[in-house]
Amino acid sequence: MSSSYYYLLSSLPLLRWGTRPAVADGDFLAQCEGQIPLAALAELRAVSLEPGGDHSPAGTETAWHAWDDYIRNLLVRARASHQHRDPAPMLRPEADVFPTERREVDELLANDNPLERERALDHLRWRRLDSLEAGHPFDFDRLVVYRLKLLLLDKWTRFDSETGARNLAELVEAGLEQAAEQRVATE
Repeated sequence: MSSSYYYLLSSLPLLRWGTRPAVADGDFLAQCEGQIPLAALAELRAVSLEPGGDHSPAGTETAWHAWDDYIRNLLVRARASHQHRDPAPMLRPEADVFPTERREVDELLANDNPLERERALDHLRWRRLDSLEAGHPFDFDRLVVYRLKLLLLDKWTRFDSETGARNLAELVEAGLEQAAEQRVATE
């Protein structure tokens, strides 16, 4: 898709890592309606941070998923090693290798706080999306990167301390009930 979307892209609010986006994902897609061809809109709607589904990515999204598969495989290998398991059944096919990210992933995995680890991992993803924007100032690939960034920011806006505390309390309660059932069954 070689069309240029000067007006659309220049009218979109700036996205910054670690801030709440000024536009929601649904509003962004609605803004794209009528400004890009229907086939491009359908492709943009199918863009996802996560691989899979029946969607066949193209262009920048393909590059994104190749990089993200490599990162996910690094995480799988690290977790499998920690659990003394074979990572092979969980690995994704890799289209490329990104050795500089390996060191950074190793460093972020050293953090004991899971939330900080996830934030660092998503910041690494953000920086990769920044690099994928290069050479795509007003084309469809830039819209794809914008959507991926928006999805990444939306992920963090869904974190809510009250919901997290409630979920934790439910998990603890379920664990206590399961332990009580185990205790009764063994007595």
